[in-house]
Amino acid sequence: MKFWIGLRQKFWFLPILFSLLALLAAYLTVELDRILTLEQKRMWFFQALLTDIDLAKIILSSLAVAIFTMITITFSSIMVVLTTYTAQYSPRTLQNFISNRITQRVLGVFVAGFIYTLFILLFLNRTQAKVLLITPTFAVNIAIACLAFFVYFIHHVASWIQVNNLISQLTERTLHSMASHFDTVLGEESPPENMDLLFHKTDLQPVTAQDSGYIQYIDVAGMIRTAARDDAVILMEKSVGDFVTKGAKIFSYRRFSEREVKAQEFLDLIVLGNERTAVQDIEFGLHQLVEIALRAVSPGINDPHTAVNCINRIGTILTTLSRYSINRPYHYGRDRQLRLILRLQSFSYYVYKSFYQIRHYASGDLTVMEGIITALQMIAEAGPPHNKETIWDFSRYITEGINTSDLMDWDKYYLNQRLRHLAVTTGFETAYRPLK
Repeated sequence: MKFWIGLRQKFWFLPILFSLLALLAAYLTVELDRILTLEQKRMWFFQALLTDIDLAKIILSSLAVAIFTMITITFSSIMVVLTTYTAQYSPRTLQNFISNRITQRVLGVFVAGFIYTLFILLFLNRTQAKVLLITPTFAVNIAIACLAFFVYFIHHVASWIQVNNLISQLTERTLHSMASHFDTVLGEESPPENMDLLFHKTDLQPVTAQDSGYIQYIDVAGMIRTAARDDAVILMEKSVGDFVTKGAKIFSYRRFSEREVKAQEFLDLIVLGNERTAVQDIEFGLHQLVEIALRAVSPGINDPHTAVNCINRIGTILTTLSRYSINRPYHYGRDRQLRLILRLQSFSYYVYKSFYQIRHYASGDLTVMEGIITALQMIAEAGPPHNKETIWDFSRYITEGINTSDLMDWDKYYLNQRLRHLAVTTGFETAYRPLK
């Protein structure tokens, strides 16, 4: 998993893989041309698809130039998207476009097509002059495929560069990560009965990180299996998304027998990287949306509707998150012995981290403040009842940051309507106090 996560973030992986396949395809098509006789070619292919060596070189040279031109335009389009993301949205959103499978595959197809035509040109130098070839036909088909991918890539770039589509992609990716990986992180809510006897500071053996970086992934199943094998219990001192420095304590363990605990094997199950990823880090997906919202409400851009769109998407993620019982850090092995304790955050933590910066920088924008109240209303309506008190308390935190002296009567009227509706939904109607 550590190798795959590192490889998945590399922009060059798929282009290199496609290039190797193109080399193999070039060799096989040339060998096919060499093995087939002229009668077999005429029997299996149309006569118009067979070319002589001179025409083949002209066709392949033209195709190589055309495909290289498409590669150049593709790189230019990618740079435009990266510049736009960095300047207007957030530098943290770059990896979403770079690691997108469509972007990597399109570039891989172009590079593979270019390499395919070049190597066929090299292989044709040893071909007899009076031989009819079928290889250029394969090259023409690959060029047509590259053209189709090029048209689709222009559509792909035009879609991704739109901020609403970017916000939607970030939301879907975070929800997908939550559905795919969050269940593996969650264990059981109840600690063992002998919890006080299991842990004493003098019994815990600390293990320090060998590198610095963000915790991107924890192989929970692997940690449980290894702890069961070593008859130990692991206490994580850091959580996914935390930054650890070399030599800092990353987890502790306690042995229950004389078996040797191989700390390096546990460290290999924890992936560190230079940046955060959304594989298990739900907070990172929320931060990306928060940063876009903050850029939108900045004085240089002043686009509150984009900020409200981000807030609505954050509300969607938090609504889904509220349905999980996330206070479940205890993981047991097959023998029902405690093997792993993770550091997990509460629902109130995610709510605070999602909105506190927006509240601070956009407290004077009534549209954004109303958007936060509306998002809290959405979470209260679709979420479980045990989170309603947290939502109501947080709404009071939001309204405390609003300078009511700057509000007109109509502003207070409509904002109070939102607050009254939220109070009824959360069951705190008696605690509701209108803004004055």
